[in-house]
Amino acid sequence: MSFNASQVTVTGPAINNVSRDQVNFTAEVIQISSQVDVEPTECDEFERVKTGDIYLLQEIHRRDILSCGCPWDNCGCHSRHRTQRTVYSVELVKQRAKYTAIEYNGPEAREVWEEDFRCFSQKRSPEAWQLYGLNRSNVPFLIFHDETPSTDKAGAIELVPIGHLYKHSFWGDIFVYWLARKLDCYESEIWLNTRGTLIQGPKGPDLSVPGAEILDGIPIPSSAEMLKDDISIQFFQKFPSPTIDHLILECAYYQSSESPLKHLFHEAPLDIPPENTSENPNGLCFDTVYSRSLGAVARCRDGGSLWETVIREGLVNKKVLDDGVIRFKLDGLDVDVRFSFDWLKFEESWMSQSSRIIDGCRMSGTEEECFIVNSSANLTLKSKASSSLNQQRLLLSPNTPPIYLFVYPLPMTVFGVKSWRINKTHFWSLDEHGLSEMTEEECWRWGVPKLDADAVSYGPEHMFTWLSGVYDAIRDWQVARGFDLATTDFAQSLGISELDILVIDEAAEGRFEEVHG
Repeated sequence: MSFNASQVTVTGPAINNVSRDQVNFTAEVIQISSQVDVEPTECDEFERVKTGDIYLLQEIHRRDILSCGCPWDNCGCHSRHRTQRTVYSVELVKQRAKYTAIEYNGPEAREVWEEDFRCFSQKRSPEAWQLYGLNRSNVPFLIFHDETPSTDKAGAIELVPIGHLYKHSFWGDIFVYWLARKLDCYESEIWLNTRGTLIQGPKGPDLSVPGAEILDGIPIPSSAEMLKDDISIQFFQKFPSPTIDHLILECAYYQSSESPLKHLFHEAPLDIPPENTSENPNGLCFDTVYSRSLGAVARCRDGGSLWETVIREGLVNKKVLDDGVIRFKLDGLDVDVRFSFDWLKFEESWMSQSSRIIDGCRMSGTEEECFIVNSSANLTLKSKASSSLNQQRLLLSPNTPPIYLFVYPLPMTVFGVKSWRINKTHFWSLDEHGLSEMTEEECWRWGVPKLDADAVSYGPEHMFTWLSGVYDAIRDWQVARGFDLATTDFAQSLGISELDILVIDEAAEGRFEEVHG
């Protein structure tokens, strides 16, 4: 009998050859083995922890993750919940040590777990949660370092979301806003660990603070001590500069409260000329600070400078003349220019001088009752249509003399903005002083474009107010910087327009006596 085989090993008790056409082969063991190299995955870099080894000590925060991906619980998208993310303080039984863990539960728990794993596994930093281990069961976990001995029988919570403990303040908001930019995260993703350090973690309770962009080169500390106002002021004092001063004032701008202006008035049409500002908001000025009783408290000495000009095309060499008229030189076939009121600039004028003005003004009430008027309207002057070939030829001719556009002083009242488009807004002149206007025939002869005036509003008029805490913070900052509150020195050091105090003369029924501070 021949099997026509070589190098075959057979073990076992029986080989039965029954007949020529049948062979029964019986063996106890046949072993086939091969070795395949398996590439390690990112998960292999972290400790695998069984569900039974995770002992839940205390729930820290629970959050529903929305399918829209918005970072806020109340986003208004009406999206379904993808999963529920719950943060616990836990003990790992085998290690007998405490950690912080995130549990994922819901129909899309696996997807959210994988998203968070990719995020935390790639970000290794003392300023962020550091991943220790993972659990990939049907209810998966991510487990993080931050081991701290218990301080009581219930056990200490290793990490606490800042939204659970933070109380808003002017300086605290500035610090939290700047720290979030430093950590490259949302304010709601900042957590406090037991070492008193603020670090980045998963999204906690909703938290949003106003603020201005941070300056490069300022090493924002991560210590929770910075949430104390006196500590923050001491820190920012180390970087005295006009740039920091402007940033502090800008932060005050973003901490204002906004409400519709119509709430102060009876029902009055907003498209009629003003007669009495106590009954009609149309007469209120953008460059003036008012009290709740609608008395004028202070006014910008150079209100026209608060209008910002953006030249899109066709004009050069802007110059504001003594009478407030704005002059441009024509430099193109088409003209497009926009004017918008610089609310931040006016707010800086008010906040930098509010202490001097409130102390020197005979007004009843507190600074919280002061407000400024905000209109979101933009004024525009734009060519009606593309220039004709004849206009192009004339304007591009070397014989064409300099042509100037003069824009009348921009309006300072609510009514002035609304009626700007129907009033005379500008004229053309061949004289740089604007002593004579070009006639319609001259404009046609030299190919000067015809302009449309428009006032585009992005919403109703509002009033901006500030809480006393904001005024106190700006006052403290001025004192810390060494400025006298009774003077305009702080504003002058920043190149800010001065405000004139307006003292109400009640006997004159609303006429104002101007007092230059």
